[in-house]
Amino acid sequence: MEHIFIICIVIKGELVIISTDIQKKSMKRLLETLINKVFVEDLELMYGKGSHIKVNQVKYCTTNKHFLIDYKLFVSDPVLFEEIYLGGVEMLMSESWVWTGLDEKRILLTVTYDII
Repeated sequence: MEHIFIICIVIKGELVIISTDIQKKSMKRLLETLINKVFVEDLELMYGKGSHIKVNQVKYCTTNKHFLIDYKLFVSDPVLFEEIYLGGVEMLMSESWVWTGLDEKRILLTVTYDII
């Protein structure tokens, strides 16, 4: 049985409806939208204006029963990045995961980063 989640978010006065059916493309889109739109102020505060993420892959590991999220962080301010490193974006990803309706404790994050 597949579960379908429909999430409605108001971003700067605009209603954004995200439907996720636990498929790779929609889950990637959901996480990218949450971090790059909903948590954009936090992301830019930690890593500089214009910083964003791109989710490369969301994969369910049947052996360990967890989701693997592979993403890339694009950083615009290297000085802020040195101070905060990756802890901030991991916190934002965990906060975004709560919105998916899935078990928050069952995620594993892998990250690469690039200076833009």
